[in-house]
Amino acid sequence: MRAVGVLRRQLRAAGRRTGPTRVREALALSGGGSRAGFEIGALRYLYDVVGVSPSIITGTSAGSLVAAVLAQSRDPHEQRAALAGLETLWRGMRTSSDLFEETPWFTSLRTIAPEWLEVFQRRRRVGHVLGDPAEAPMWSPFRTVDALLAMRALGRTGRDLEHVLSAAETAQGLFAPGRLTRQVQDPAVFDPGRVPGSGVQLRIAVVGLESGELRYVTEAGRLVDRSNRPVPGGATIAITDAVRASSAIPVVFPPVRLDGEHYVDGGVREVVPIEMAARHLGGTRCWAVVASATGSPPDTDFAGKNILAIASRAYTDIMWDEVLRDEVELARTSARVTLIQPEVDVHDSLGVDPGLTAIDIDHGWLRAGDVVRGADADECRLTARIVTLRRDIWQAEHAHAGVPIVRGAGGGPGGGTGGGTGAAAVSDAPTAHRRPTAADDAALALLKRQLRDAVAAKDPAQLPAGAHGWWQRWEDHAWPTPVRRPWPAD
Repeated sequence: MRAVGVLRRQLRAAGRRTGPTRVREALALSGGGSRAGFEIGALRYLYDVVGVSPSIITGTSAGSLVAAVLAQSRDPHEQRAALAGLETLWRGMRTSSDLFEETPWFTSLRTIAPEWLEVFQRRRRVGHVLGDPAEAPMWSPFRTVDALLAMRALGRTGRDLEHVLSAAETAQGLFAPGRLTRQVQDPAVFDPGRVPGSGVQLRIAVVGLESGELRYVTEAGRLVDRSNRPVPGGATIAITDAVRASSAIPVVFPPVRLDGEHYVDGGVREVVPIEMAARHLGGTRCWAVVASATGSPPDTDFAGKNILAIASRAYTDIMWDEVLRDEVELARTSARVTLIQPEVDVHDSLGVDPGLTAIDIDHGWLRAGDVVRGADADECRLTARIVTLRRDIWQAEHAHAGVPIVRGAGGGPGGGTGGGTGAAAVSDAPTAHRRPTAADDAALALLKRQLRDAVAAKDPAQLPAGAHGWWQRWEDHAWPTPVRRPWPAD
């Protein structure tokens, strides 16, 4: 906290300096997993409306991917074209498996877990109805039947369990990067060979497991410390490896070896790399784009929750939010930094759904507009209402079509570095929908009309293209939307 206070005073002093100063625009992009859609939308506004031309770009975790793609060129028009390519890929994701894929051993564990759970639940049922089998004589039929059933289940899963336990002993992550990682490596989207000579100063935040230190990989593939001083060592690091390391959420993804040390998600120590951009690289006008809202919403009673739930709550929600609060406060008090951050989260950091992604991108555009124009509290509340209404409509459309929203399994609230809660991702689309009722029609129509009125209340010049038609169509989904629309088209 003392270091944050010192840096705050330094940035304030820098902002009060007088005399001609060469403007050096910088972008500082936060982590946030799949919430990087918000960053994409905010950057669209900055390029298209503000006309930014950053020569300094820093990124953590998901923000490091966006930063690396933009850093291929110093020309703002080429940066904007690169952003468009990334947006196409982001909108193309359909489920969480596009972002991360289960490792084979973890898939096996999830497959056999119900068999083991069945054994334990059977013992509990027998104990509840007929008395505790553990207190019955050894020759008791309850013990005999229970043992036979357990042996049958264990026989089916014993070999698989042995394989899972053997793999778990050496595993360093539950998941591997998904299809998006391979798509980004298409030279038409990202050519890492262009980065060193682009003229952009790039810094990708990573944290060393052995040293415990926050470090950065530069555009030249060199490691520097948090004060931008070279780290001893001579290996040139591939930018793609740096992005993988910066995005390696502990436990979720395995760490990445860079120049003799293993590195993980930069968000473990720095969620938004503002200090590097505004202080050490000399950015005089820094746009800090944060993908997640500040705050750790209350959870349910933890009296009956296990150690994993407690660890997840403490680390991915509370501790992560505390780091974010400090960095956001630093950005708000600096004359050099303009902070763009959502006031509400559309979804969690590991959930993927095309509808939520589209809403998140539009949210970033709207929120950037509010910040740049200095919108008052009423205007900001209107933006939050529009975004919340669209998220509620997305959920209502699932209810209307009879498509369940599945929480957990990577798409549930609070997963991964990025924390927080929000609407969850949906599972793979079912092939059949139930017939909606009149009540379903009325509920959806009411939300659509509320969205129409909220959008109409906003200045048309401060809306992205197509906003007035949001209420007239279905939100995007991973399943085919009906042709019928149970609300008037006007």
